Amino acid sequence: MSVSLTMPGNPAGPSKSKRKLIELFNPKKKHKRTQAASTTPVANDPVAGCAPEAPNPTTSSRYPPRRLVHQSGESSKHAPAPDSNAKTSRRKVGWRVVKEVLETISDGCDLFLPLKAALVGVVAVMDAVDKVQDAREGFEEICEKIKGLQKILAYYESVPDRSPLVERRITKITTHLEMIADAINGKSGRGLFKRTLEATGDLQDIETMFRKLATLIDEFQLDCALHKEQLTEDIRTTEILSLLHAIPDAGIDAQAGDECMEGTRVGILQALDTWKDDDGGSRIFWLDGMAGTGKSAIARSFCLSLRRAGMLGGSFFCVKGSSRGTAKHIIPTLAVSIARQVPAYRDALLNVLQENPDIYINADKHVTDLLERPLRIASESKLPRLVLVVDAPDECSNHKATECILRKLVARAPHIPIRLFISSRPEQVIRRHLRSQPSNIVSEFRLQSIKQPLVQGEIRLYIDQRLREIRIRQRRLDPPYEFPPDWPCEDDVAALTRHSGNLWICAYSAIHHIERDPVPRLERMVERITTGNHHWEALERIYQPILTRAVNPDELEDDEIGAVKRILAIILTSPEPVPLSAIQARVGISAHQVNTSLEHLHPIIDISLDADCVISPIHLSLRDYFHKHHQP
Repeated sequence: MSVSLTMPGNPAGPSKSKRKLIELFNPKKKHKRTQAASTTPVANDPVAGCAPEAPNPTTSSRYPPRRLVHQSGESSKHAPAPDSNAKTSRRKVGWRVVKEVLETISDGCDLFLPLKAALVGVVAVMDAVDKVQDAREGFEEICEKIKGLQKILAYYESVPDRSPLVERRITKITTHLEMIADAINGKSGRGLFKRTLEATGDLQDIETMFRKLATLIDEFQLDCALHKEQLTEDIRTTEILSLLHAIPDAGIDAQAGDECMEGTRVGILQALDTWKDDDGGSRIFWLDGMAGTGKSAIARSFCLSLRRAGMLGGSFFCVKGSSRGTAKHIIPTLAVSIARQVPAYRDALLNVLQENPDIYINADKHVTDLLERPLRIASESKLPRLVLVVDAPDECSNHKATECILRKLVARAPHIPIRLFISSRPEQVIRRHLRSQPSNIVSEFRLQSIKQPLVQGEIRLYIDQRLREIRIRQRRLDPPYEFPPDWPCEDDVAALTRHSGNLWICAYSAIHHIERDPVPRLERMVERITTGNHHWEALERIYQPILTRAVNPDELEDDEIGAVKRILAIILTSPEPVPLSAIQARVGISAHQVNTSLEHLHPIIDISLDADCVISPIHLSLRDYFHKHHQP
């Protein structure tokens, strides 16, 4: 069917000459009867009978002003027959209805201003086209699809945060509306004779563009339906996962502590990188370190390394005295973290929770039902290589729950398609289940096995670098902080390094203390260290709960408490590590009894695992603290 857009005129009247046509179409040369007829609508023509409208102030200046549809005042012999006029009116219905629908949509989309402007622009150029010949019924079909946009906009006006998908779709529709306006404007703005030659395909081109608009709106409706379905599913998933009582501030993103400074802890971090990339490596990597050796900083660094590699399944940093110090929160929190990343695991986990909504209560089933079972189901599809990180489980208050979880993890590790990193002190509850396991199950890295010169070299690097950073920051203040030219001097850095020993916590604490007022605080600290009068408050806070538990009268008999104190006195007064056999001889008890007496002291006493089995304190400050508070 041929279709066309025509410029203002009177196609129904006879065209007697080229001059006559020009007079009809040129406003400057209009015939008087044409001017008079412009105010006389033709009966039965709803488009021709419309009154002139005021210009729309929101219409872009690039769109032409609305022109009045009119009929010439020819005598009745030239007027179309009534049935012919009705036919012309029907031809115009599709075009007019599309315009009216676009007007209605533009009236209701005040919250989508770019889209509103584009709609107003299209309506304006549609108004500028006076006549539409052979407007096919396809426009009415298009109109029904375009109406769907109104429903979408009405829904999203009430949604405070629209998704990027919705914004992208609206932008795409806005751009296409502007293209339609430009196309109509261009076609209706051509000269008469060019219009006559090229008019056949004009409306067909415009109809094609409107059909493309209808297709975009159809796709938008489908996207919205899927989006709503996804939102519903997300809400359902969130509600079900909430049954696990995950702790949101237990993960790496909520940790305030620093990661390892570049150039430090190089050996252990390289060992961890090798392990995470080795498919044949152990299922569990246990980083074992005494109090203050920087385990948590290493765990934070490893988390970030895993994340960069796309392998961080989840993390849990335990802290005593908070919700992060409850062992039964560990596995549920890790499960929720995995569920957010692995859809197949999430679906399997949701099925488990629907079957047993109260599983959170029973920590004994956490490993099998929240990790092993859904992970094995998920592994039937492509399961990414993931590592879970748990820092300081020895900090958890319920040792029985901690022991239960560790026992299950070790037992089920060969059957769980995901690996686990644990960093902790060598507490009895941890050692009992992780030490002496086959190398394919647990690999242990003891921080205290790193040679002291290497540790001290890294601590020195840390102290020197951090002090220089303090100097740079403080000199940027207004007014700038005044430093001596050689601050920090080599002797001060050496004194802090020497007194820190193998304990990173001493270095961390010293830097934190000095930063408030750098020059006098560093000077006083070095002076106290040199005279032997400096007290490491951070270490004393570590010693107190450990030593109190080691001589707890609620757990030990008087003679057992006496044995613990005599053993500690021997260890702390010796300038060298003491062999286990020497302690046996001096205290008069068996090797088993010595080990039992020291079972709570492993975080502050280094017990070598070689055949000679020598014992030494983690730091010289332990001697002062023990003599002050627990001397037998």
